[in-house]
Amino acid sequence: MSNDNNQPTRIKIGVVSKPYGLEGAFLVNDVQEKPRSLQQGAFVLLGYSEKFAKKYTVEFSQCTFNKYILRLKEFSTPESIEQIKEFGIFASVYDLVRTSTEDYFDHELAGCSVYTMHNNLKIGIFSHSEVYPSNEIWYIENEKYFLPIPAVPSIVKKVDIAKKRIYITMIPGLMDLKEPK
Repeated sequence: MSNDNNQPTRIKIGVVSKPYGLEGAFLVNDVQEKPRSLQQGAFVLLGYSEKFAKKYTVEFSQCTFNKYILRLKEFSTPESIEQIKEFGIFASVYDLVRTSTEDYFDHELAGCSVYTMHNNLKIGIFSHSEVYPSNEIWYIENEKYFLPIPAVPSIVKKVDIAKKRIYITMIPGLMDLKEPK
C-alpha cells in the first residue's frame, strides 16, 4: 500500500517466530528494518502475504536491539501463537514509534544523494540499511562501488528528507570500506 508520494504506508516488520511467556506474546524474526515499537491499539496485518492477511490489534510491543516482542489482543496463550507461526507482520509506518528525530525509514532515505560535509562532493545515493549489534550501517551506491557507512552522529551530520540529501563527514579509512560493483 502506498500514499500519494509513492512511499509505502505499510511495511513488513518481520515474521512471527515463537511464543514468548505465557500470555500470548511472541518473538519476531526476520525484522525488515530497524526494530521500532508499535503503538498500543494500532492494527497490524498477519499472513503469508499482505494481500491475504487478517487484521489484529496491538496490545503490547517491546523493542530492543536483539529482541522484538509483540502481543496482540486476539491471542492469549502460547498455544494460540502456533496458528500464526511464520506469518508476516505488516504495519502502517504511522503506527511505528520513532526512537528519535534522527530515526528514518529506508523508504524515506531511498534516493537521497549523499554529500561530504567538508567540500559538498557527491559520493553516491543511499541504497539501503542493515542493523548490526554495534550500530546501523547505511549503504551508499554509485556507478563504481557500494560504500557501507556507520549511521552514527560522528559520520552522518545532516539528513534533509525534503531535499533528498544526506551530508556525512569523511573520516580516515572510511573509503577503504568501499566494495567494487
